[in-house]
Amino acid sequence: MEEPNVKVISKKDMKGIDPNLIYKPKEEIVDLNYVTSQIIEILNFINTDEMKKMKNDSSEIFEKYIENKFSDFSLWYPSILKLIFENTEENMKKLMNLINTLKKVQNKELSMDDVYDSFLNDLHEEYLYKPVGGREKFEEKILKKHDKKLKKKLKK
Repeated sequence: MEEPNVKVISKKDMKGIDPNLIYKPKEEIVDLNYVTSQIIEILNFINTDEMKKMKNDSSEIFEKYIENKFSDFSLWYPSILKLIFENTEENMKKLMNLINTLKKVQNKELSMDDVYDSFLNDLHEEYLYKPVGGREKFEEKILKKHDKKLKKKLKK
């Protein structure tokens, strides 16, 4: 696996830079072929009878074992590994959709702005609109709350 492009900078140069930013990769999008092949390899490995038994006996030991066996992947992609450990159909669909979308960005079929807008729309749909019955009901609820607050302010 290729090492990231790391640039060491002084504290003085850190002014205005997000302190949570540890490094900036050479490429905006990682090697998706590597990520995909590793996901498939890990999924195949954890679906063996021996690994299923280990997971049933102790999920903590199981996860540590997988992290050690796939140490490079575990180091660079801990969030993906966590999704794999949860191994729900929904997580796997989201992960594969993400990879497919990023491949389209790499192939210049989509822009990152388009992907970001779509991602935000999906989040809004799932976490804001869906729980209250859709976008219209969400907007009605927001307007009602706003009207109540406005009426309270006017009474004062």
